[in-house]
Amino acid sequence: MKEKLDFEILKNRGILRWKNWYMRVEDEVKKMSKKSRNDKVVLIVNYNNFKLIEKLIKALVKETIKFDFLIIDNNSDLHNYLKFKEYIKALENLNWKNFFLLRLKDNLWGAWWYALWQEYLIKYGYKYIINIEDDVIPLQNNTLIFMFSKLKYYDEVLIKWKETNNYSVVFHFYWYTIDFLKNVGVVDPRFFMRADDFEYSLRIHKIRKEKKIKSLFVDDCFYTHPVLKSKNNKYWQIYFGQRNNLIAESRWRFSKYSLLVLFLYIWLWFVKLLHEKKIIYLKIIFLSFVDFLFCKYNYLINNRRLKEFKNKWVDDIYKICKSLYLPRNEFKNKYKKFYLLPSMCSFFLKKELNIKENWFLNLFNWCIITWLIHPFYPISLLSKQVISIEEVIDNKIKICVLKNKWIYRFIVVIFSFFITFILYLFLIPILVLRYLLGYLFKL
Repeated sequence: MKEKLDFEILKNRGILRWKNWYMRVEDEVKKMSKKSRNDKVVLIVNYNNFKLIEKLIKALVKETIKFDFLIIDNNSDLHNYLKFKEYIKALENLNWKNFFLLRLKDNLWGAWWYALWQEYLIKYGYKYIINIEDDVIPLQNNTLIFMFSKLKYYDEVLIKWKETNNYSVVFHFYWYTIDFLKNVGVVDPRFFMRADDFEYSLRIHKIRKEKKIKSLFVDDCFYTHPVLKSKNNKYWQIYFGQRNNLIAESRWRFSKYSLLVLFLYIWLWFVKLLHEKKIIYLKIIFLSFVDFLFCKYNYLINNRRLKEFKNKWVDDIYKICKSLYLPRNEFKNKYKKFYLLPSMCSFFLKKELNIKENWFLNLFNWCIITWLIHPFYPISLLSKQVISIEEVIDNKIKICVLKNKWIYRFIVVIFSFFITFILYLFLIPILVLRYLLGYLFKL
């Protein structure tokens, strides 16, 4: 689905402040026209991540290919931003590269930011675009030269994400042509944040098949990106992630698998409600499903939900678990007999930590999961010991060890499954209809 940022459409959706943001940024971008631009641009977003973005830029400026840097600071801390600005000025003697550093006066959040700047890149006549997150580092010299040499014959080029052995995620390290962008459309700004990349990936996959887009998947070129970072540590992040995942699934992947994922998410929230004894999870279940069913995800709704959950941290989980930072070697030795429930990060964990992946072997003894917000969290509670890997930072691993008695967790899992099953029987006709409408009309 192609999302055009037309002022009238935005007004009808209730996105009233967007025009003010759009015009304000337009004034900033006019300064870019004073420089002669290349036809290739590296698009980087930053929010209070200056140390990592400096590492990224150091790696990229070594490339001999001519391209522009468009670095957008999403209203970061002013003191750190000014230091970073001085760092960029010191690089401007590289006359074959243009640096455009723009600081936004409002935090536009992820989906808004990408949608706006993708529109501008179309307007300014760039031919080739690469999206790079501020904490991604290419592992080979002249990675951009290699990728661009392939873009002459393809519409998109994807390289390998080293830690997971998957191909590049759309916001990580992703080359594409402007014609490809026009075919696929910009990121849906109504997603606000969380799962906007998931929806965009599903959309690209669908359109890639329909329009026979020429894609190149490169196996011997890699980038690195932090795999495990604490996620969903605020309730508003949980709400947006839940709602947006449902919308993305219904638009592009209407299947039995989608309904299974839906069941797992309902089960997850009932387990967390009973296990962590926090009534706010009922509110998350209710609002995310109501907003999904009635297609309520415009600017006004997003802002209202943000205010409802703002400044509320998911700290209650630490009352029922013990949080530790362990060196990698100590973790390997201490938990080498544990088994990992499958997840996106399984490849990294199996390779780096030598953890075996298994669904049921020793499930009633011990297991490891990634994040206490994972859909397989309810299944993990059937184990007598549960270790959740929350972060991997350099050589240290942050884990949470669940302390509650196994029999209590077992009862919670069984009882919540029963509640979910009964609720699901009533909801499934409505959900199937909503999924069908979402798939047919891209709601």
